[in-house]
Amino acid sequence: MLTPYLLGLCLDSIQHDAGASIEGGAPFGGPSLLGGLGGPLGGGPLGGPLGGLLGGLLGGRRVRLIAAALTTFIVGALSSACRTQQLEKAEEEILMRLRSSVSCKLMYYKKNKKKQQQQQQQQQQQEPRLKRVRAARQLLEDEWTAAAAERLHAYAAVYIHQQQQQEMQRAFRVSRQIRPAHLASFLCYSVLLSAGCYGLSSLGGEIAKGRAAAARILDALTPAILYQQQQQQQQQGGKKEEEEEKEEEKKPLQQQQQQQQQQQQQQQQQQQQQQQREFSLANFRGEIEFHNVTYLYNTATSSSSSSSSSSSSSSMTSNSSN
Repeated sequence: MLTPYLLGLCLDSIQHDAGASIEGGAPFGGPSLLGGLGGPLGGGPLGGPLGGLLGGLLGGRRVRLIAAALTTFIVGALSSACRTQQLEKAEEEILMRLRSSVSCKLMYYKKNKKKQQQQQQQQQQQEPRLKRVRAARQLLEDEWTAAAAERLHAYAAVYIHQQQQQEMQRAFRVSRQIRPAHLASFLCYSVLLSAGCYGLSSLGGEIAKGRAAAARILDALTPAILYQQQQQQQQQGGKKEEEEEKEEEKKPLQQQQQQQQQQQQQQQQQQQQQQQREFSLANFRGEIEFHNVTYLYNTATSSSSSSSSSSSSSSMTSNSSN
């Protein structure tokens, strides 16, 4: 009850430097300490001579500080007492709540136990029924799944059969469209084969004709070749004889050597002329057939090779007759 009035005194003394008595004659140098506040103490027991005594005692700044300290101490004590009372009340309330919550929990646990027991009893009673219901549901599910599987299998078989028929029809259509192409390709292939066979046969015939012509030419050239070989052998024998004679005579005469060289050159020229007459196809007479075309060769032979030409012409005519 006194805390607000004491706080008012302290504040008033701090604000005013000069103090005054409660009635206005105190040595504070200002308005009255308690009268200025306008509180109930202005007209209370401190309004008489006690106010003057209090003003005389409380003169100066030290007294003000002491009064402020006392007031703060008293206020702290009162506030601590109030706080302790509040804490005690709060503790009592908390204890009451805890007690009530424990009792409520015990009641809740008891009720839950009863409910659990009842639920267990109900479950035990409902277990056989649930088993029957589950068995019936499983049977129905099996029946439905079997029926659905059969229907799906039937639908799949029908669908596959239809697809097979469609594929067969497509294959028949494609085969009908492709048959003319097959026939045309077969005809083209047969024509190409026949042309190739005809070409090969004609080529074989031409090769045979060429071989026959080559054989005829060889038959015509063999006597001339033999005659040339004989002449070469005779020349080699003559050369050897001349060399032997030179070695025997050993006549180092330049004129004789020059004459011999001239003779050798003349002989070589004659031999070359004879070879040209013998190896040229124009000296022979015959006929060559190649690719349905005939080639004739015929010239007049010299008197020296009349016998060889007559023999070759007779051989060519005999081959042509064959």
